[in-house]
Amino acid sequence: MADGFQLRTWRGGPHARQPEIPPPLQTMVDRGLMEVRTGGAVPKAFFTKSGLAALRLLASDRRYMDPQKFAHIRTELGLQPKADVISDPPKKN
Repeated sequence: MADGFQLRTWRGGPHARQPEIPPPLQTMVDRGLMEVRTGGAVPKAFFTKSGLAALRLLASDRRYMDPQKFAHIRTELGLQPKADVISDPPKKN
């Protein structure tokens, strides 16, 4: 999340080389939860401060985000220490 989420760009037409923003992301941008930055080599979407607060609230409730399945997100948000992240069991050959 800290590195942002890479977005596709339009290849042609009137929006050529502009970020292609999916509808779910557009609703979050409209509500001020995310922002799109185009200054780098690839356009990326980032959570705003209010977006991170909303995600932190969502992730803190076990009914919405399973702590084991979303441990990587909970760790990045500071909701659980890195040692609590459950890794995948080793695969048998």
